[in-house]
Amino acid sequence: MTLEHVYVYKEQKDSNRLFMKLTYKYEDPKGIHRRTYPKVSFPASLYTMPFPSIYPHMHGTDGVISVCEDLYIQKGTVRVQSGKTIEDVLFVDELIKPTAYKMTIEEIEEKLGYKVEIVSKDTKGE
Repeated sequence: MTLEHVYVYKEQKDSNRLFMKLTYKYEDPKGIHRRTYPKVSFPASLYTMPFPSIYPHMHGTDGVISVCEDLYIQKGTVRVQSGKTIEDVLFVDELIKPTAYKMTIEEIEEKLGYKVEIVSKDTKGE
């Protein structure tokens, strides 16, 4: 996972407490992902960011991921690539570039479970 962006912000106007919004990029067999942690406490070592499973360990009623004694990931708001805003999340993992698979017609038909006929745009539906 590669750190892509760090945004530092105050929780409230009158508060001196700072948080980070951290965005990482990584690749797996499905393609390229962008993972965003919307509310990460200070102090934190950016080299030890967690890669929690899809079912992160939660504790307390606030829904917090405890990474170590002085690093907590809290719920926040993330605006995803589609423009949609997702509120009250510990992290968002977006598939931003799916893997393109090279397949024969036979392999496609096997996956679909039925025969297909490849046609040009001009002859579609004739």
